Amino acid sequence: MSIVKEQIRLSKIKDPRGILALVEKHIDDFNGRQHATIFNLLKGITNPNHLERIRVDPVFIDLVKRTTERIASNDNTRFFNAIDLGMTIVSAAKIGRMDGTDELFAAISKQSIWIVNHVDAQALANIATAYSKLEITNHQDFFAAINDKDVSRWIVENGKAQEIANIATAFAKLEIVDHKNFFAAINDKKIIKYLMENGNAQDFANIATAFAKLEIVDQKAYFDSLSGKETCSMLINSGNPQNIANISSAFATLGIEDSNNFFLALSVDNTFATKGNAQDVCNSLWSFACLGLLENVAYESIIKSLWSKAISMPVEDFIVEDLRQLRQFYTCSIVEGENLKLKEIPSDLRSKINKVRQSNTDSRSHGDISILLAEIGFEHATEVSPFVDNSADLFSGGDEFMAIDMANLEDRIAVEFDGPSHFLGLGHDGRVESGKTKMKSRMLKKLGWKVIKIPWFEWKEVNRGESWKLKKVEYLKGKTNIKAE
Repeated sequence: MSIVKEQIRLSKIKDPRGILALVEKHIDDFNGRQHATIFNLLKGITNPNHLERIRVDPVFIDLVKRTTERIASNDNTRFFNAIDLGMTIVSAAKIGRMDGTDELFAAISKQSIWIVNHVDAQALANIATAYSKLEITNHQDFFAAINDKDVSRWIVENGKAQEIANIATAFAKLEIVDHKNFFAAINDKKIIKYLMENGNAQDFANIATAFAKLEIVDQKAYFDSLSGKETCSMLINSGNPQNIANISSAFATLGIEDSNNFFLALSVDNTFATKGNAQDVCNSLWSFACLGLLENVAYESIIKSLWSKAISMPVEDFIVEDLRQLRQFYTCSIVEGENLKLKEIPSDLRSKINKVRQSNTDSRSHGDISILLAEIGFEHATEVSPFVDNSADLFSGGDEFMAIDMANLEDRIAVEFDGPSHFLGLGHDGRVESGKTKMKSRMLKKLGWKVIKIPWFEWKEVNRGESWKLKKVEYLKGKTNIKAE
């Protein structure tokens, strides 16, 4: 029986032993299509025990090794065509991590430009998803090829909405910093119009989440479209609670304040948002708080419904990030949502929240600034609760999120050093404040504090060693003598 006929027969019965026996017998005679077909057959094995045995089988390990070697020599031999390469890598991702996975994907990466120029948008989306599914670290070449300005434009003009969303999700999951061209192509009004006419709520949510996870500043056109009344209505009518919660969270993470249409549409049916799981409910509550919507009576009913749902859930349902969001929401409700009259946090939930620490973003710069402030006569304490009368010091050990870096208690002056993590841009060189940073500043001001900001990029300019001490001192004198923002 020929290799092709045997592959066809095995595809009907999905026999892992038979597939591996075919590999062992004929691997020396395989062409590129037959390599791809074998991987495609193995990906169809759904029994997890069978898959686990396949991944450690010596014959399969040899198949992966031989496939990798042939891909690596593909520049000269063209043993594989681009479609077969794509099928191989996608199937390998569905089989799962195995010995040789990283080497296989590294070999594929070296063929990236050739692949990009020879397959369609669907294949590129599938390959991008394969990289993200297995969290492959050697992904630079492939995603650099995708991020090429002309390639990005071609993908968004020729791909389906789901394919575009899947590639965006892969960029975000792998936190790929070089993404500008691809997301700029999505943020084009013509492309957005196409997406809104041909995509669904899942696609819109995935793209919004990708913008937020990558902390992309240039996103106005896309989020303006999500705030359009027709789009909002479509999202609420056809989306699920997870879609809506993810879009809400994206608005908040990016600090997009022009979002009233979206949140008003969400508020029409209070029961819709409360149908989500713990993560959905926490995302929604945090989004209302982050964007400063707790004082708006239009949102009172939905906020109360979401809060009632949250405190009625088993505490085991909440992951660490959920608990952080609940803590920030509840603190914000004390400062900005007094009229909400929310039910108190149950003791078991409060106890679990108290065990979660906020992410530590302290840095050497905090200490340097504190020392210099003391030298110029600015009396202060560090890591101070803004609730000076302890009236809303809600959690044991104080509230780390709201703690003021350097506080002059007598004059109620809060000096905040905002490092890169306080700005959009994945903690690299961002200069636009994140939604969470804006929320903290807003609440401090509500509590009567004058807020003085020291952004990392300003401090970097004056912080160039001991010889620049005079410049740093003059900078801080200027900051502490001017009115807060």
